[in-house]
Parts: sequence; C-alpha cells; structure tokens
Amino acid sequence: AELDRLGPWQGARVPMSGTAPSATPEPGPGEAVLAGWRMLLDAGRMQDGEPFLAGTARPPVVRLSADCAAELGVREGDPVTVATDRGSVTLPLAITDLPYRVVWLPICSPGSEVYRQLGAQIGDVVRIGPSADDGVAGSLVEGEVAR
Repeated sequence: AELDRLGPWQGARVPMSGTAPSATPEPGPGEAVLAGWRMLLDAGRMQDGEPFLAGTARPPVVRLSADCAAELGVREGDPVTVATDRGSVTLPLAITDLPYRVVWLPICSPGSEVYRQLGAQIGDVVRIGPSADDGVAGSLVEGEVAR
C-alpha cells in the first residue's frame, strides 16, 4: 500500500548495455576446470578450539568423473594432485557424477585451501594428475607454515 503512493517511475530509463560472454574454458589432456564449494565444517576460524565439532567434518577429497579418472589412470581413493604455477593440492579421489574435465575441490578444508595454495578461482583451468608421492596432504606455497 505504501509503495502504491510512490507511483510508477517517471524518469528516463537507461538502456541495458550488452556484455560479451566470457570464453568457455577448454581444458586439454591433464587439465580440468576448477569447481569447488565451502564445506559446512571446514578449516574456518569458527571451529578453532572445537576439535570435537571439527572431527565430525567430512574428509576432504578431490572429485572427478569416472571418464576423467580413467584418462588419468587413477581409481577411487588414489591420491590426485591439482596444480597451478603457484602450488598444488593433493587429496584422495572420489569418483563423482561430474562433467568431463571438471575437478572439484573443497575450498577451505584441511589440506585444501584453494585460493591460498593454488591462487586459482573457480572456473580457472588447472592441471590434474596422479600424485607423484604416496602422501595425501595439501602442499604449501613455499615459505608458508601449516596451521
């Protein structure tokens, strides 16, 4: 009722300018488009001093489609490394229903702090491959200390 008293807009309307869509990333062999999400329970500051709550978090994993995993020669549970020129994250693989050449990482979980470790944004093309070592832990950028 109060809005009706304002009446319709009488001023000039600004035309909407079109924007060109961004180019669709086209990852090649050994590459994938980065996808991710913040897990409900992750490595966020709200869980400091709450080891029991943090202990209920899902284990961090890297997710790939079955076709992409087969292309890399990895199986469920194998360590997979996601890398950029800045750094890398290595986590166990969970085969998931994802588009081909899309890799999913938890954004801020133990061993996977995407923005800090990879310096990448969601939608960027990253390198993927089997882990070179048997350890399954996120790597740090040189000079950084694990929390």
